[in-house]
Amino acid sequence: MSKLAAISIFALLLVIGAGSGYALALLTDAIATPWPLRSDAPPAAGPSQSEASANRATHSADTARPHASSVTAPTTTRVSPTATAIPTATLSPTPTPIPTYTPIPVPTPRPTPTPAPTPTLIPTPTPVPVTTVALPWVADGIDESERPALRELSTLVEQNPDVAKIILDRPWVADGVKGPEKRAIVRIKNVGDDLPTLAAEIANLTWLTDDVTQPESEVVEILWETSDLLDLALAKQLIALPWVADDVTQSEAALLSDLRYIARNDITLASQLVAFPWLTDGLNATERTTVERLSWIADENAELASAIAAKPWLADSLTDDAARSVNSLYYIKNEDTALASDIANMPFLETLEPTDAAVLEALAWLAYSEILALREVLAHPTLKGGITDEWAPVVALMDSVNEAAPAFLRPLLDPEQATVERRSISLDHTGTADLAIIRTAPGAPRNIDLLEHSVGSVENFMGTALPTNYVGLLLGTAVLGYSHGTNYGDYFVMLPQYDVDDASDDANYAGHLMAHEVAHFYWRGNPNWLDEGLAELLAAISENRRTGAPVTINYTYCSAGDNIALLERLDAAGVIYDYRCNYALGGQFFLDLYNALGEAPFRQGLRNLYQASLVEDYADEFDGSPVGIRQIEDAFQTHSAAVAPIIDRWYHGTSQ
Repeated sequence: MSKLAAISIFALLLVIGAGSGYALALLTDAIATPWPLRSDAPPAAGPSQSEASANRATHSADTARPHASSVTAPTTTRVSPTATAIPTATLSPTPTPIPTYTPIPVPTPRPTPTPAPTPTLIPTPTPVPVTTVALPWVADGIDESERPALRELSTLVEQNPDVAKIILDRPWVADGVKGPEKRAIVRIKNVGDDLPTLAAEIANLTWLTDDVTQPESEVVEILWETSDLLDLALAKQLIALPWVADDVTQSEAALLSDLRYIARNDITLASQLVAFPWLTDGLNATERTTVERLSWIADENAELASAIAAKPWLADSLTDDAARSVNSLYYIKNEDTALASDIANMPFLETLEPTDAAVLEALAWLAYSEILALREVLAHPTLKGGITDEWAPVVALMDSVNEAAPAFLRPLLDPEQATVERRSISLDHTGTADLAIIRTAPGAPRNIDLLEHSVGSVENFMGTALPTNYVGLLLGTAVLGYSHGTNYGDYFVMLPQYDVDDASDDANYAGHLMAHEVAHFYWRGNPNWLDEGLAELLAAISENRRTGAPVTINYTYCSAGDNIALLERLDAAGVIYDYRCNYALGGQFFLDLYNALGEAPFRQGLRNLYQASLVEDYADEFDGSPVGIRQIEDAFQTHSAAVAPIIDRWYHGTSQ
């Protein structure tokens, strides 16, 4: 290579190096000096006040998050140095000087405006300091099962120290936070995101002090959902319930869950129910079931549930009749929702009389067993404007008449044939009860007096309230089998031949037959010998008080055998025998007990036996539990020495 070529290459390298240095300096200065933001950039878009209020599930921290501003960067002009011509090579070349870099001037910032005078603020109370607690399960190391609980506690301490202090002071936090406890903490924290005062109120509930059970955790969940997603006022109503404040049972948690379920369909209805006096002062099984039924009705038809809840007889107090009525409307709704709505708005339900509850039960059974028959009954011209109080006793017969004697439905609904005789009486243990006799032909006027006596004497001897406060008597052909009378639950039927007052055998037997059927309000659903035997004895006692006739059992012979245990075996095997054996053997068994013990001890033992029959065993669809010989031994155990020989004779068929 010649000297001239070498000198030329060297000069070119100097020029290229100078340009690279200039570019590097320009990049370095650009990085050090950021572009200024436009002062006229529009404010970040955020939710309007109405939108923020509507979206209550959004935490306040989310709405405060800054949004990216709309910024336009200024136009940049890239500086490119002009290449200098390669100088003529000499032995001592003079290097071309590197161009001087002039930095881009930084704009002078606008002067800071003079701040407005700071307004006088109301001092914020100093939050209660969170007590530092040495949690044993934290000190000995955190495993994966404990990590979520610690994370929730840490978040609670950061976001709501006052509530965190309440929680950390609980003993159930110190020994490890389990499933229900963790869920309770999470929901209390969630409530505190928007409602710190309410969160503190929940955390201070008495039943959250010692531990957190599954029902208690569920209630906290309900309070969170109600306050956060449904209605804050309703949540405060729930917390104010006395039975929520003092403790929470599984049944109470279930009722609150039903109220939450109702609130999802109708907030107004849920608030209305919570304000009912019978729901405020405590909770029993009947109230629990009634709210449950209303929640199921509201799930399919909120308007029907609201119509039922609007009835004055439901708001004032939850009587047995009111609870039965709600239950019946629920079952009718299951078969025909529109029909249930029509019935709920009929005139007879403006007030609730004992007869009305019987009407609804009859309609519910018809809806379940034969919905077409129910529609036919309600479409009858007599009921065109709906069921009235005048026709309620007749409609209460419809289910059984349809089963036993369908042809009898037409004359019963004929205003030219059917008549209703009514009377209200006061009983020693039941209080006010309504009586009704329904006929399709003229009858004996004295029978309403016989009915009143039968009901009063049986109730007095039993010494406890009737299971119903309505006793209806239909004098017609709707009896079962070859019997002369049949008790259907709210009423009973007797053949028309006993609706006389002519000194005949039928007329003389009418009072006994009435008392026998009245006794079946107490005694049914047990072994046949027990139910029929006691009904025969109580009828004999009732007639003794009316006429002075001796207390005896008319049936004394059983063709099937001489002991009750045999009858039970025949019943179990499905063997048909003379049903009157139950009257004969059962009646004589209880008559011997009555004579051996005397009236007062016998009545006490009988009440003991009846109370045992009311205990629910949930083994079948009927209320209460069947009682038999073992329960009789228990009921009369204080007189076991006198009772044992009678049991041996009539039940086992042995004699001592």
